[in-house]
Amino acid sequence: MKTLAGCRTLDLCQVSTADLGADTLTLTVEASKTREPRTVPLAADVAADLWRVAGQTWLWEQSLEESKRFRPNPRMKSRVADDLGTWRWTIQNLFREFNRANPGNLWLRPHDL
Repeated sequence: MKTLAGCRTLDLCQVSTADLGADTLTLTVEASKTREPRTVPLAADVAADLWRVAGQTWLWEQSLEESKRFRPNPRMKSRVADDLGTWRWTIQNLFREFNRANPGNLWLRPHDL
């Protein structure tokens, strides 16, 4: 999605499910660094995938349960609600872990996608 939308990780972390249309994703004024609303056209398969993973309120809301399953963390077991920062930090941690596992290579950041 980051590549398709051409935006920052934090912008995508703030997208609500209400911003997802049948074939578009709207980055609202609140979710956009430029403070300008922007509509991103989506291919049918991408839109279907996003609808499949969309949470009730936030697009990435299910990431909390997925994180508990695939990235166990004792501090996360008791959490029942997601906030906007959780998904952002998860993404940043994944990139940090990748970079530590691949020393000597160029440092890869979410912004590089």
